[in-house]
Amino acid sequence: MKSFSLLIRLTWMLLLFVSVSLVTTNESQATNKDVFDLVFKGFVVQTNGASNLSEIQGQLPRDLQTEDWSLEVLDEEDSVYQLIPDEIYYNETSWGKSKIWNLTYRMKGQESDFFRQFDPYFEPREIIQKNDKGDSYGSGGDSVPGSDGLLGGCSWPEEDRSDYMFRGKKYCYPKSSDDFDWANKVMRFKEAREHTNNKMGDGILIGHPDSGYTHHPEISSNFLMDRSINYVEDDAVDGADNYKGPHHGHGTSTGSLISSQDGMQNYEFTEWHRETYGDNPEDAPYVEGIAPNSMIISYRVMKGNVIRFGFKNLTKAIKQAVKDGVGVVSISLGGPLPMPWLHRAIKKAQRAGIIIIAASGNYIPGGVLNKFVVWPAAYKETVAVAASDSNNEVWKHSSRGKRIDITVPGAATWVARAKYNKELGRRVTEVGRGSGTSFSTAYAAGAAALWLSHHGHESLKAEYGSENIVWLFKYMLENHAYNRPDGWDTKRYGPGILDVYKLITAPLPDPSIFKKNKLAEDEFKSEKLEQFKDLFDVELREKIEDGLKTVLKIESSEELHEKFDRLGLEMNMLFTGNEKMISRLSKIADSKGFRKRMRARRMRKKLRKAGLSDYVLKEFNLK
Repeated sequence: MKSFSLLIRLTWMLLLFVSVSLVTTNESQATNKDVFDLVFKGFVVQTNGASNLSEIQGQLPRDLQTEDWSLEVLDEEDSVYQLIPDEIYYNETSWGKSKIWNLTYRMKGQESDFFRQFDPYFEPREIIQKNDKGDSYGSGGDSVPGSDGLLGGCSWPEEDRSDYMFRGKKYCYPKSSDDFDWANKVMRFKEAREHTNNKMGDGILIGHPDSGYTHHPEISSNFLMDRSINYVEDDAVDGADNYKGPHHGHGTSTGSLISSQDGMQNYEFTEWHRETYGDNPEDAPYVEGIAPNSMIISYRVMKGNVIRFGFKNLTKAIKQAVKDGVGVVSISLGGPLPMPWLHRAIKKAQRAGIIIIAASGNYIPGGVLNKFVVWPAAYKETVAVAASDSNNEVWKHSSRGKRIDITVPGAATWVARAKYNKELGRRVTEVGRGSGTSFSTAYAAGAAALWLSHHGHESLKAEYGSENIVWLFKYMLENHAYNRPDGWDTKRYGPGILDVYKLITAPLPDPSIFKKNKLAEDEFKSEKLEQFKDLFDVELREKIEDGLKTVLKIESSEELHEKFDRLGLEMNMLFTGNEKMISRLSKIADSKGFRKRMRARRMRKKLRKAGLSDYVLKEFNLK
């Protein structure tokens, strides 16, 4: 009897072992390719006011003072610089990530107050994105002009979509998006403008950090060309005439949704338009901006790729927008890592009474659920926007999660385009459909301008305080300015889909509620730990902390928060875009008992081999 009982026990243990092994095997079949292949590009430092290279270099450890360093100004006003060792340009391998982080923690541990910030700075060698089939492709963001027919298989059922060929590629859209004005109808923009007596953004300046502008009839009357700034090249015009880059014309497309005038404009009627709509220009598509009386200042912060890492130019643009006195900033770009210097600029804009609208992100890796919100949209001082389609369903490639403030039409929306036409051998101006949270962001920025114009920006600042304008706008979105379709997931997509009419007509709250504003005062125990948890699905988010404690053998939440405050940026960089790591920790967080312990043990081994610094290995009990 004893031997039989022992046999049963051994069989049970063997089954458990096989079960865990199968889980590990399945995980190992996932891609090993990190989405972001990060390359060290120096350190970002904030000094106590020192700006001289030799003085800054003199504060480094002796063994590094012999290096050849150069200095790039990131924010002169706040004494923020990029400290670049020349060696990295010809021998990156000698600056391994472990060495970089160990040096970072050495500098942070010094008692000197010379450095207020000392962090490593990385940029991607290449950005890998994946479509639904698992195919990898290069740098990307919004689909312009295409939609899911090009980037990952059509989202919409065959009976409810329009298929067509465009420049040799097949595209598809929901049939309901054939109406050029569908997005404005969903948001009830025309009802809102009637309520304001056609006061459609009058007197409101909108800061527009993007790829610059092109000379397109849909936007030419609203862009303040003489005040626009190019942080990339000589002026804010978007590139040369060929426009062959993946996102040339991106700023033109987003800008058109904010402020394009009513009806058909005099853009070039191309062969594609004739094939699709016939010879009558009156039947051709057009863009109707949501705040056509607002004016846009273009800040060209990028050439094409909307995925950003360092945010150096964006930071400069936001600080300039404060000086320019804008009411709204529309940011249709983002990146996977938070940057302190960008956050400081955003806080400055928030205190000045500026509403910053930011795209939540597209095609983020990690499956359908945990498509995390990118930065700067993830900062609480911004309004994070997800995208929906013409069927009032969430666009499947949109980011999602706790940080989303509102969902706005953005999939298969009609936008102005300036693209290279191969048949003509030159640039043409067009109007066509595109998909992305960039377009949702532009609509939301226009709605914010409409709202500020209706109530009076200066009047709102006087009544509520400049620092509370963004919290007031978020309050209106959360409590009034939405329609919520049946079955809507408020945990992932905010309260609903933007309704501009409700935004304009809803009563403003009593100013006293902002004297102790929960939104403004809510500080996480460790912002870096919260940022880490944002990488995971909402349903698992609160379990991740427990999973981390199991893996890292940390008993209390207080200890975990404290250590993440000091060391969390390194862990965030390791996990961001690393689907395999995210999958492993997700399964640990969702497991119990023996299986959880076995998975945690395997993950500790993986972390030890992941190139983490000695400091992190020691503090997180991985040595």
